[in-house]
Amino acid sequence: MKVLIVEDETAAADNLQEMLHEIDPTIEVLGNTESVQQTIRWLQQTTCPI
Repeated sequence: MKVLIVEDETAAADNLQEMLHEIDPTIEVLGNTESVQQTIRWLQQTTCPI
């Protein structure tokens, strides 16, 4: 599974990434965005990760 973390607190994003890897080590975190605007830009600039 590939995921994008949308979280503006670095510590929370890091903790979430660690929890995801504990649940399933095959989860691939593609990135972390900190706002809705940054997420929209990321989605527009990134090829659909399938």
